[in-house]
Amino acid sequence: MNYLYFLQNLREGALSFLNPILLCISEAGLVIAVFAGFIIYWAFDKQSGKKIICGFALSTAFSNFIKDIFCISRPWISDARLHVDPIASKTATGYSFPSGHSTTAASVFGGIAFWKRAKKLIAVLFWLLVIVILFARNWLGCHTLLDVSAGFAIGTCFMLLSFFLLDKIEASFKAELIFFGAGILFCAGAIYFLLTKSYPVIFDAEGKLLVDVVAMKAEGVKNIANFAGFLTGWFLERRFVNFEIPETKGKKVLATVLGFLTAALLYKVICPLALKSVDVIVRGFITHFVLFFWGIFGFPAVLRLFKKSSKKII
Repeated sequence: MNYLYFLQNLREGALSFLNPILLCISEAGLVIAVFAGFIIYWAFDKQSGKKIICGFALSTAFSNFIKDIFCISRPWISDARLHVDPIASKTATGYSFPSGHSTTAASVFGGIAFWKRAKKLIAVLFWLLVIVILFARNWLGCHTLLDVSAGFAIGTCFMLLSFFLLDKIEASFKAELIFFGAGILFCAGAIYFLLTKSYPVIFDAEGKLLVDVVAMKAEGVKNIANFAGFLTGWFLERRFVNFEIPETKGKKVLATVLGFLTAALLYKVICPLALKSVDVIVRGFITHFVLFFWGIFGFPAVLRLFKKSSKKII
C-alpha cells in the first residue's frame, strides 16, 4: 500500500498531467484488445489469431472466477489513506484481485508480441504497452501491485498455453473433443459456483453499498460466456467452415471493417434490443456468448460463403 500511496502523491502533485494519458491508454487498450485477436484471425493469421483469442477468453474467464472467489476489496476500501482517480473510478468497480485490465493486456498484447517475436522491435513495443497498462492501473489507484502482477501472470500463462497447446489439440479429433468437453464443463461448473456462492456485503460509513453483488456475478458470467462462445464456435468452425483468410490487402481491410461492424452491431444494438427484458445475468451470458461465437464461427462462415460466390461468378 505504501507504493500506491507514493504514486498517489505524484498523481495529485506535479505529475497530475499524466492521469488522463494513462487512463486513456488503460481504457482504450482494453477496448482494442477485445477485437485485436479477431482482426488477426479474420484477416492476417488465422491460427495465431485463434490462439490469441483462446488465451484471452480462457485467461479472463479464469481471472474473473478467481476475483469472485476471493472477493478482495479495492485499495481505497482497504486503506483509508488511498483513493482512486475520480474518472477511473467509473470503470474500477467490483473486486480488486486479480486485475482484469492486466489479464487482458498480457493475454492479447503479450500474445501479439509472442506472435511477432521474430520482429524484435514490434515484440518489445507490445510488451512495453503491457507494462504501461499494468503501471497505469497502479498509478490511477485502481489496483495494488499484487493485483496487476497476478493478472499479468494469469494472462501470460494462458496465452503461452494457447500458443503451445492449440496446434497439438487440433492434431487429434479426440483431443479436440476432450478440450471442448472439459471447457464446457468448466464453464457450467464455474457459472453454477458463482451464482450460488455467498458474497460479502460491504457498506461505507454512509451506508452505501460498495460492491454490487449482482453486477459481480454478471461480470463473472460474461467472461465465462466469452470462453464458452469461443469453444463452441471453434469446434464448429473446425468441422463445418474451415475458412481461409483473404488473399489481397483490399479484401483483408474489408474483412476487418465488416467483422468489426457486424460484431459491434450485435453487441451494441441487436442483443440489447432483443434481450432488454431478460434478466441481467442471462442477458450478459447470451450477449457475450453470441459475440464470441459470431467472431469465431459466424463471420468466418460468411467470409467463406462470399469466397465461394466470387469464384462462381468468375
